[in-house]
Amino acid sequence: MRPSHLAALAALALAAPVYFADALETAPVGTSVGDTPTYSFRSAGLDGGGVKSLADLRGKPVLVDFWGVKCPPCVGFAVPKGVEMQRKYGDDLQVIFVESQGHTAEQVERLAYQRGWMGSNAIWTLERPFDVGLNGIPHFALLDCDGKIILQGYSQELHSQLEELVAQQVALVQKGPKDLPKELKGAWKASSKGEYAAAIQEARAAEAKGVAGVPAFVQRVESMANARLRRIEWLIEDGRADLAADDAQALAKATQGLEGIGEKATELAARLASAEMKAEIEAAKQLGKLKDALVADKLDSKGMDKKLAKLAEKHTGTHAARRAQQLMSLVAAG
Repeated sequence: MRPSHLAALAALALAAPVYFADALETAPVGTSVGDTPTYSFRSAGLDGGGVKSLADLRGKPVLVDFWGVKCPPCVGFAVPKGVEMQRKYGDDLQVIFVESQGHTAEQVERLAYQRGWMGSNAIWTLERPFDVGLNGIPHFALLDCDGKIILQGYSQELHSQLEELVAQQVALVQKGPKDLPKELKGAWKASSKGEYAAAIQEARAAEAKGVAGVPAFVQRVESMANARLRRIEWLIEDGRADLAADDAQALAKATQGLEGIGEKATELAARLASAEMKAEIEAAKQLGKLKDALVADKLDSKGMDKKLAKLAEKHTGTHAARRAQQLMSLVAAG
């Protein structure tokens, strides 16, 4: 073990990778601990949650896990551990699984269902938002609540340190940073609960008393609210208009009085409550039950292909029908 490696333990893994990814050399290299990478996704990915860019995820820690379908330590260790953390921390953490061997979205989704990984709210994508400069997988990068890389390296070697830092970052999300002015602690708590208008109102009151840092705080809260709005729009496109309708109503209430985002949230909630969306929402509810069965049975639900086909035929033209057809291909392929 070389001294230079010891000095950079937080940035790089020490040993040679156990499995090499074929496509890693094609992406730009250069991120390291302390960098704040930026990236806009070209597609929503699987369970993408409306995330259009890394910036959408500011306000929570983000674990970017680089893995491959044909990588034994990825499938046997790194991905299950990432799924476990996503389920443990829920909305206070976002895990992004980046397939790095050139497999298709269908191959990734099929494996995720078969392994019981779906339904965790993790994001699955074929797009690498950045490259940490390592030659093998599984490896990862952990971004803090401000989008800055605080740890990166090989998954098996740094997992204990990763778990500790994730726990610390989640605690920060819930309680706020140690240097947060006491006058903003209530506003921070409100924002972490999704009460965006209340958070900004309290922050503005603190600003009137001379508290510093309020503009940056307000910008953070507005970014969180806009990211949630985009997530609702994605849920509709992904055939889950039922979930979108519930969240849109909550967001409209949470942003009432906020210029811009408040009006957009109210308009979206009204659209989802309209008669024209009734069929979409009904189809989405049915699709949700079938997806839950697929998750529980790992694609081995008896007669699922027929149930999906029936839904797609009955609700032709809806986003849920399109998604049902995609799932039919996964079931058919086994």
